[in-house]
Amino acid sequence: MFKEKGMPTLADWLRYYNNLDVAPGLEALEKMRSFYTEKGIDILKDAVSIPGVSLRYLLRGVVERGADLYSPSKEAYEMLKEAVAGEPSLVFTRYHSAGVTWIRSHRISEPRLCKKIVGYDANALYLSTMLKEMPCGKERVVHYDDEFQAEAAPVLTHRLKEGNWFGFAEVDIEIPERLRPKFEEMCPFFYNRKVPAEAVPKHVADYLARTGRKRRDGKKLVGALSAERMLVYAPLLLWYVNHGAVVTKVYRTIDYQLAKIFPWFVEQVTEARRTGDAEKSKALLAEVFKLLGNSVYGKLIEALERQTNVIYTKDEKVVDRALRSAYFEDLDEIGQA
Repeated sequence: MFKEKGMPTLADWLRYYNNLDVAPGLEALEKMRSFYTEKGIDILKDAVSIPGVSLRYLLRGVVERGADLYSPSKEAYEMLKEAVAGEPSLVFTRYHSAGVTWIRSHRISEPRLCKKIVGYDANALYLSTMLKEMPCGKERVVHYDDEFQAEAAPVLTHRLKEGNWFGFAEVDIEIPERLRPKFEEMCPFFYNRKVPAEAVPKHVADYLARTGRKRRDGKKLVGALSAERMLVYAPLLLWYVNHGAVVTKVYRTIDYQLAKIFPWFVEQVTEARRTGDAEKSKALLAEVFKLLGNSVYGKLIEALERQTNVIYTKDEKVVDRALRSAYFEDLDEIGQA
């Protein structure tokens, strides 16, 4: 290689090696920057990550298409944040075998034989959520006095079924006694609560003792057949009501206008992925849009208040600049300078 490329020194070889290593990366960066520049985004200035680029592309697109978007008020924001509860991960049946095990044999006297086990994988699941109605416009928080909370429940339920209300409702809700066997395998309401020791099932307590584990006293994700002061999104509340749940009280609502504002983005991602499947030369384009579609979902649900930067410094100018920042959180003096 030295003779072939005329390299008299090791420095010449290192320069040649670096060019081979760096040049393709720069070429790829220029192509990627050009791709996003055509869409009005400078990836070296406007964002520092693919999720950030995705969010900027999405929000710019909806604003250009006339979407009516506002930041929520302090009260509405706090209601929404306090209602975040996480998602359940459940084991419905620990073991099934076709032609061997029986379906719900613990409850049914003459159960049916398991004949086939089928697995499903959702295609574009995250992306599909963006085809649905979204809360738009400036929200209005409505409070219900104590004497009207029970009276407001059937009114809200009727408006919900008629399609005359959209938003979030803080309600008491329950599954009637006659319908509870229907939900025994998966309770419909989930929230975070502290579980007292006396509520821990015996088999769980035995397992903890047998494995030497200790029960933590923090909040747990609880599945239940009733809930109090639970904030529920209108489409989910409608599903609850259509499946027999009863709203008994309404405390507050966050009223919004509904609109479908993201279908154009879903169409772009879907069309690019189809093009990549049909034309192998555009497979990379399909992967880029797949990444955009998936990453923007995660970016939209990101808890930004948990993202903090910790700086250690002796420079008073840095400290002064941090103290004057709108994003300043806290300062601790950890020792003598």
